[in-house]
Amino acid sequence: MKAEHDIDSIEKVWTLAKSVRIAMLTLHDGDGMSARPMYSLIPDDWEAVWFITDRDSPKIAEAAHHVDALLTYSMGEHGDHLVMTGRLTVVEDRVKLRALWGGGADLYFPKGPDDPSAVLLRFEPFLAEYWKRGGAGAIRLMFQYAKAKLTGTPAKPIDHGRVAL
Repeated sequence: MKAEHDIDSIEKVWTLAKSVRIAMLTLHDGDGMSARPMYSLIPDDWEAVWFITDRDSPKIAEAAHHVDALLTYSMGEHGDHLVMTGRLTVVEDRVKLRALWGGGADLYFPKGPDDPSAVLLRFEPFLAEYWKRGGAGAIRLMFQYAKAKLTGTPAKPIDHGRVAL
């Protein structure tokens, strides 16, 4: 499937990412791949996804050795899914860190945005793929299951796209 470039598809990607907030960040860890849940901080400029993390975290070393990363968002109860491919960089910027502070960061960094162990990760996506069922819910999924069984026709995503960002 060829990647789309239209603004409506790009808006769908960012709206979905903002609505889910928790993403699985997948990086190369030296032995293969490693994934962990991360709270997404997404400014309105649609340029990057930001994360606040501990500078001693293994993901900092992983990002330094392999910049390619994958973000996966899923709202399974609604049937919405998003995968973003991009590059990850460590950013030492206290002004930006203060501007992005939130999302429960105080739980991990009780000294606040001036905590010396807090650092930013910037994920710059260049490709996204989404699947939206638009609030499928249990009743709609049961209907699609029954329809597939009766007709022999598999269910398809209501809205699917591959977007160049």
